[in-house]
Amino acid sequence: CKAYSAPVTVSYTTAPATPTITSVPATTTNLCPGTSVTLTSSTGTTYKWSTGATTAAISVTAAGSYTDTVYNASGCKAYSAPVTVSYTTAPATPTVTSVPATTTNLCPGTTVTLTSSAGTTYKWSTGATTAAISVTAAGSYTDTVYNASGCKAYSAPVTVSYTTAPATPTITSVPATTTNLCPGTSVTLTSSTGTTYKWSTGATTAAISVTAAGSYTDTVYNASGCKAYSAAKVVSYTTCATPASPTTGTAAATSVTVKWRNVPCALKYSLQYALSTATTWITVTTASGTDTSYTITGLTKATAYKWQVASVCTTTPTVTTSAYSTALTFTTAAASNIIGSGGVSPLAAGSLPFNAAVYPNPAVNTATLVLSGTAGKVIITVTDMSGKPVWQREATAASQVTVPVNNLAAGMYFVSVKDEKHITVLKLLKQ
Repeated sequence: CKAYSAPVTVSYTTAPATPTITSVPATTTNLCPGTSVTLTSSTGTTYKWSTGATTAAISVTAAGSYTDTVYNASGCKAYSAPVTVSYTTAPATPTVTSVPATTTNLCPGTTVTLTSSAGTTYKWSTGATTAAISVTAAGSYTDTVYNASGCKAYSAPVTVSYTTAPATPTITSVPATTTNLCPGTSVTLTSSTGTTYKWSTGATTAAISVTAAGSYTDTVYNASGCKAYSAAKVVSYTTCATPASPTTGTAAATSVTVKWRNVPCALKYSLQYALSTATTWITVTTASGTDTSYTITGLTKATAYKWQVASVCTTTPTVTTSAYSTALTFTTAAASNIIGSGGVSPLAAGSLPFNAAVYPNPAVNTATLVLSGTAGKVIITVTDMSGKPVWQREATAASQVTVPVNNLAAGMYFVSVKDEKHITVLKLLKQ
C-alpha cells in the first residue's frame, strides 16, 4: 500500500554579479612608500573585504593582496579577483649642508651655498632643480629629492638670516685739504665710528697719521664682524721747488747781496757760493722760508765768484731740498780787503780777537792753519800778491785746516781768516 507526500518545490534566485575592484591610483604596484590606495568594489548590497571592512571602498597603505565579497539581498555572494598593492623603496631623507657652516646672523651680502645629499632629481623650495643652490636672501630653504621611481623625501629646513652691516665709514682729515700739500706735511685721517678698523696701510686704529702721497681707505667692522668700506682719501704733495728769478746785487769789495723769489713750501734756503773756478762750494742757510735775500760777506776784492740757491722744504726726519738754481756769477769791486800782515780787525764793536797761526812757514807742499777763539763759521781765503784768490774753503771754529800749496808758484801769499766778528790776514811763503 502506498501514500504520496505533498510536493516540495526547489527554486534558485539570481546570484550577484562578480565584483570588480577599481583603484586610485590606477597602478597599485611599485608605489612610493606612504602612498594611499583607494580600492572601490562594484555595486552590491553588502560588502566584505579581505581586511574585514564592510564598506564599498577602502583605503590601504600597506602592501598586500586585497579582495572583496559582495552580497545581494538574498544573501548570495560573489568574489572579486584579488588586487595586489606593492611599494618600492623611498630615497633617504636628504641632508642639506651649507658653506659657510653657520647660516644665521650672516653679514649682508654673504652668499650661502646649500648642497643636498645624493638623489636622482631635486626640487628646492626656490624652484631650483640642481643639487646645490646659492642664496643671498634670508629665508627657510628645503629640498625634495626624487629617486628613479619618482619617490620623494623631504629635507629639514635650513634657516638663512642676516644681521645689520655697519654704516659706510667716512674719512675726515686734518688738514681738511689733502692734495698739493707741502712736502713733509703730516695728515691725520680719522674714520667714523666702528668696533674695529683696518686701514689700507695695515693700521688698526681709528685714526692714522700719514706723510706719504697715496690713496688711503679704511674698512670698519661691527661687533658681528660685518664690514663696510670707506671711499678713498687721496693725499698728494707738491715738489720742493727751486727758487725762481735769482738776481745779484751790485757787489762791493768784500760783500754782495743776492735775491730770489719766495717758495711757498720752503722752511729756509740753502745758498752756496764759491770762486768762479772752484769746484767746492761754501754753504750757508737762511733763518726762515720767508727770506728772499742774503748778503754774502768776507769776499776778496776784484774777484769772480758764483752763487746758487735751493729751497729746504723738510728738515726732519730727512732733509728735502730742491735742485739748486742755475749758478750766477759776479765780480767784487776792486777795493782793498787786505787788513795787514798778521793783524786782526774787529767787525763788531767790543769784540775780542781770535788766534790764528800758520806753519811751516815757508811751506813746500802743505801748510797747517791753527785756529782758536773764533766765533762760529770761518772762511779761509788764500790770495797772491796781486790780491787774486787762489784757494778758499769753509771751516769750523777752533780747528786745524790743511792748506795745499804744492800747486802754487814760489812766492809770498796772504791767508785771510774771517769769522762772524773778525778778519785777520797772515803771510805765507811758498818755497
